[in-house]
This record gives sequence, C-alpha cells and structure tokens, in this order.
Amino acid sequence: MRQEGERFLKEQITRMHVAVIGDIMLDKYISGQVSRISPEAPVPVNLVRTERSVLGGAANTAHNLAALGCHVYIAGVTGADDSGSEVSALLSDAQVDKSGVFTLAEYKTTTKVRILGARQQMMRLDFEERRNPDDKVCGYILKWLDQLLQQRVGSIVLSDYGKGMITEQLT
Repeated sequence: MRQEGERFLKEQITRMHVAVIGDIMLDKYISGQVSRISPEAPVPVNLVRTERSVLGGAANTAHNLAALGCHVYIAGVTGADDSGSEVSALLSDAQVDKSGVFTLAEYKTTTKVRILGARQQMMRLDFEERRNPDDKVCGYILKWLDQLLQQRVGSIVLSDYGKGMITEQLT
C-alpha cells in the first residue's frame, strides 16, 4: 500500500490537471516581540520584526496541489486592491494558472491578518466582503471550466470557506 502511494506521488500526480474553484484569500502574518504594556491602554505593545503573506483559502489549496506537482487552474474572485495584487503574484510564483480569476474593482480581496508576539497569536484582523458572484462571473467560470474539462482537467476541487463564491449555480 505504501509503495502505491509513493508511486502515485512520484509518477502519477505530475500528470494530473486539477481545477480549484472557491474563496480566494490572502493570509498575512505580522510577527514581533512583546516586552511591555502600552501606557495608552492595557494592551501589549508588539514591536514588529517580520511580515509575510501567503495564499489562503482556495488559493492555498491550489498552491498545495501545485507543490505536489499537479497542473493547477484556479477560479474565483479578487479585488483590484493590494491584497489582490499579492494573491496574483503568489499564484504566479506557485505556477498556478489563474485564467479563471476574476478581478473586480468594487470587491475587496478577503484578507486575514494575524498578529503574533513571541510566536503566540495575539489577534486576527479579517477584511472581507461576503457576496455571491453575479451571473456574468458565474457564466465566465462555467465556460472556463467547460473548456478545461474538454482539454485536460480530470479533477475539480470546490474550496468553500463561506465567503459566497460557491453557489448552487457553480456546484
């Protein structure tokens, strides 16, 4: 059984073409050192040392599949904002085909910011806009998916985080 799994990971997975559809997010981590309490309010002061951004939600699923060697295509919605630009760059770095990603000027890219002090999560800030895609976006994604299914995609992953992307029309 183990040998079959190893053979799958070494030989077969690199031939797989997978479409991921879902809630695309950006996860940010701000890490620092806490050594005192603020004189303005009884809260810790976090002296920031590092900041990093990684793909979240459906984008994280796509990234993980690509890291395993799959050919990955993603569909979803991002905003025309800084977080959307970061997501786009990170997807490119991960070699994920983002031809199914819709960038909407009036949409805010879902972003989760985690504040860490001494490796302990102190707070999480969520920036999000829960809404369903309109008929135009759904139609585009269904056409995109149909073309991929005709050409090469053998698997579809629906990555639903309850932000509105996965609707009855898309399932």
